[in-house]
Amino acid sequence: MRTALLEIRSLDSSFIFPARDKQPFAHGDPTLKNVIFVGDSNHAVSPFAGNGANLALKDGWDLASQLCAGASLDEAVAAYDKLALPRAVKTIKTSHGRIGFAHYTGIRYYAFRIMLSFGSWFMWLTGR
Repeated sequence: MRTALLEIRSLDSSFIFPARDKQPFAHGDPTLKNVIFVGDSNHAVSPFAGNGANLALKDGWDLASQLCAGASLDEAVAAYDKLALPRAVKTIKTSHGRIGFAHYTGIRYYAFRIMLSFGSWFMWLTGR
């Protein structure tokens, strides 16, 4: 099936864009003291897992919470980094795992399909 699709598709009209992640960083650079990076500007997540927007919303909420806590800007940003950095690292790692599921072949593919079928059957059985 895959080769048939490639044969009927013109390669000059096709393109591939690599999904890239960007590891998060702390706000410790003194030259960027007045800039706070939130969401994809601090940590880009592959779009195939669908986590980027949720992560950006959590970042915004956490930063606003820290700023409203009444601490200084430096303390608020440091507290934000303590919350946001581990979450971003974990999300990127989880994203890579989920992308791996989508590209299974052979016995792993069939085991994954059986697991999905069982999950669907269980959801139907429990009425969810």
